[in-house]
Amino acid sequence: MNALFLVLVLVVGSLCCLNLLLTIGVVRRLREHSELLAERGGPNESDVPVGLEVGEFAAVTLDGTEVGRDDLAEDCVVAFFMHDCSPCREKMPRFVEYARKLPGGRDQTLVVVAEDDGKEREFAQALAPVARVVVTNGMGPVAGAFKVSAFPTMLRVARDELGQVRVSANSIDLDQPMGALI
Repeated sequence: MNALFLVLVLVVGSLCCLNLLLTIGVVRRLREHSELLAERGGPNESDVPVGLEVGEFAAVTLDGTEVGRDDLAEDCVVAFFMHDCSPCREKMPRFVEYARKLPGGRDQTLVVVAEDDGKEREFAQALAPVARVVVTNGMGPVAGAFKVSAFPTMLRVARDELGQVRVSANSIDLDQPMGALI
């Protein structure tokens, strides 16, 4: 009986050690994946579905101009940023260069910067030369009209055959040459 008990204890102990080693391996692998995702800056595509009809909204840009859904230019870019979001800070300079090259100038781009602590104005001012910029409290009405739930989100919108403003692309490759956009 003692020999059987000893064998049982050794088998259970071995299984526990094996389980511990596997758990350590899984934790190490999860840590590596988390670091890779953090370096990547989040997903390339937003959770806003292509084809979504943009809801009504009203907002005021930094220069005091009122803007709404009907003021969006055909095939324009709408982006949502938050100044204290590290992927937003990383993508913002590339977005500025991208927007600078868009045909149609500032009217072709609308940027929404979420206000959270009063420090977003400087971030928004950096975007103002290339886009109409709206600073909103939290997610705000514009994000609600687009059903945005994460930052950064960059979308293309266009009118469909019935004249409805819809999301035509839920991801923008900031490194893509301008000729391949349309």
